[in-house]
Amino acid sequence: MLRISILAFGFLNPFLLWGLFFAGIPLLIQWLHRRKYVERVWAAMRFLKAATESQTRRLRMESLLLLCIRTAILILAALAVAQPILESSGLLAPDETATHTLIVFDTSLSMQARTDGETVAEQARERVRNIVKAGKVGDSYQLLTIAARPRAIIRQPSFSSVDVLMEIDRLEMTESFGDVPASLDEALRLLKQSQTQGKSRTVIISDFQRTNWELDDPASRERAQRVLDELAGQSTIELVLLTTGVITNTSVLNAEAETGLVTVGTPVSISAQIRNHGRETLRQQRIQLLENDRVLQTEMVDLPANGETGVSFVTQWAEAGHHALQIRAEEDALPADNSRWLTVDVKSELAVLLVNGRPGSEPLQGATDFLELALQPLLTADTNALSRMRSSWDLRPTVINEADLVRTELAEYDCVFLCDVAFLSDDEVSRLETYVRGGGGLVIGMGNQVQLDDYNRRLSRDGQGLMPVQLVRVVGESDDETEPFHFTEPVAGSPITQPFVGNLQSGLTTANIYRYVETRTPEDSGARVVLSYQDGAPAILEHTYGSGRVLLFTTSLDDQWGSWALWPSFLPMMHETVEYVASGPKAREAIVDQPLSIELSAQDGFGQSLTLRQPDGRTRPLHGVVEEHSLRVTIDDLRQSGVYALEVTPDDTQLFAVNLDPRESHLRCFADTELSTTVLGSVGFDVLGAAGRTETTDNMTRTTTGFSRWLLVAVLTLLFIEQLMAWNGRYGLVGLLACPLVIAGASLLPVGFASLLAVALVWVIIRRWRFQKKP
Repeated sequence: MLRISILAFGFLNPFLLWGLFFAGIPLLIQWLHRRKYVERVWAAMRFLKAATESQTRRLRMESLLLLCIRTAILILAALAVAQPILESSGLLAPDETATHTLIVFDTSLSMQARTDGETVAEQARERVRNIVKAGKVGDSYQLLTIAARPRAIIRQPSFSSVDVLMEIDRLEMTESFGDVPASLDEALRLLKQSQTQGKSRTVIISDFQRTNWELDDPASRERAQRVLDELAGQSTIELVLLTTGVITNTSVLNAEAETGLVTVGTPVSISAQIRNHGRETLRQQRIQLLENDRVLQTEMVDLPANGETGVSFVTQWAEAGHHALQIRAEEDALPADNSRWLTVDVKSELAVLLVNGRPGSEPLQGATDFLELALQPLLTADTNALSRMRSSWDLRPTVINEADLVRTELAEYDCVFLCDVAFLSDDEVSRLETYVRGGGGLVIGMGNQVQLDDYNRRLSRDGQGLMPVQLVRVVGESDDETEPFHFTEPVAGSPITQPFVGNLQSGLTTANIYRYVETRTPEDSGARVVLSYQDGAPAILEHTYGSGRVLLFTTSLDDQWGSWALWPSFLPMMHETVEYVASGPKAREAIVDQPLSIELSAQDGFGQSLTLRQPDGRTRPLHGVVEEHSLRVTIDDLRQSGVYALEVTPDDTQLFAVNLDPRESHLRCFADTELSTTVLGSVGFDVLGAAGRTETTDNMTRTTTGFSRWLLVAVLTLLFIEQLMAWNGRYGLVGLLACPLVIAGASLLPVGFASLLAVALVWVIIRRWRFQKKP
């Protein structure tokens, strides 16, 4: 049989070849200490020359040989640390190989599932330890994690198996989702940076959870496929499958409050979805609502097999403040996903800012007069007309003139009304944008003072600004003799109009509107019509801007453009409007290992340095970016689930919840026979057994032989010969001729050879020192 081998020579650490320049040191010393030739006329010189002529060649040869040995020591030492290798491709692998292994370790949440008394992660650690322990001298390793944000634990190739095992033992499991495409991208990047010679392999250790590896999204699948093709071209791909078996798991999918606006003494509903991922129905499962580890309520529910069940709690608070809640299910194989957190901001009252664009000299003549009366009506002890209004006693309106807006601290208010304000300056618009982006509510009302072009230029900006539409023209006349416009019958879908749906006695559809502003909605503006006039024109539009909400009323909020402010429907509509826009979106929530951006309105006492308290009690500083009227903070290292506290000022601490990605709760994994249906199916891969060796492989192997050990043996031998030759040239020449035998002996008994050579070297140095001391 003809065997063909392809050889290639290289270095594992080529940058250390700079050490070859040290080989010039002996030559430089020899040149600096050379003896100058001086000719002296002396009669006896002829006899001395005749006596020493026979020894001249021998002395020169010994000196030249000693110089070559010293130079060779430095050259061989530099080559040894550069680790030269000889790579060959063939059907048979030699006994000594050097392999670079990129370990891709799955640290996602599902790896914490417990089966047969140990977690899947513990099984993975043991399998990786076996792989590293089965390695040989000269093997190198890199370590990468699979997570939502993959981390390179060992970025540069490490040749120390002890250090690699230490990093594996210290590897922390995460609570994040396993982003396979991102992890494969990072794996390819690390492999290209390794610059190692010889055989390379990529070992993926995972439970191969279906939600991670199915990649239903075509773009993600194509991306992962492209990266795997490149990986397979640069290394062999080996898989370590961690079997989890059939695991029963229950998770809390979500948790939310009925509304983002909660006031003291007001009952609020907290709801959650509980999912059973197992194949059997779980009966009488205990679901608890907790605050500060104190159980507030408990519900018993049945969870159908592979199904979801909703559960709700009703609670209230007697004091205002920030509250952190937890909904917890019974513990199972994966305890981390049995809890979900949310935060609730309980207020004692709602502060409403009313910007009056048309002050009046008489009662009910100003642009905000009817609105102020509707938000805080004057009740006598004999009337109970508004007792059914939940928020009637919680509103605190404050009226300011248009000129005072720029000096008002908007962060102190839950929502802002602009009532017939003629125009806004750039600074006022910037402050309002910052306020709404941070979660504030803004309501814009029309009137005779409003300059449509200025609103379009500063507030609309083609639907990308605070106002979701463009104002076209004023329709109708403010004359009681003209035919009025009327609102259409509201439909379900908005909290503002929900109390009026099907309520014909509310007076909403009978209110007379004589003038309104016609609007044009740009494409992709995100505006939504809440209520329309009977001619189809929008009456109320809603728009989400950042974390806050904006409402636009196309008519006035007083009696200038109609009689709606005098109708019974006006008061409850304004209360619903305040409650809706002041609640903003849902409470701040983030997913583990995903960044969270928070924009805070600028106010006195703010600084660029904030403090973040994590769920485990540890604190760390944060630095924000100061903008014109705000402070933007981006938190991108949220590795724990739970409630975080952001200390803005000593008197202002804001809470937000960080929860798990629910996809990690599905513990169904691919079996080894099913992996061909994943993105791995298009590339060849081997499956490693428990000992870290490949169970099946038919591919040709590429092997690498290193010479570093033999070079170090030669260096040690030459050091001994150098001392021997410097002491006695004849002894040194004999030792030099015996070098092949000495090196052969070193291969048989390396420890004994090293010990014997060290003793001999010390003996020669002592003998040489004593010889030089003799007179």
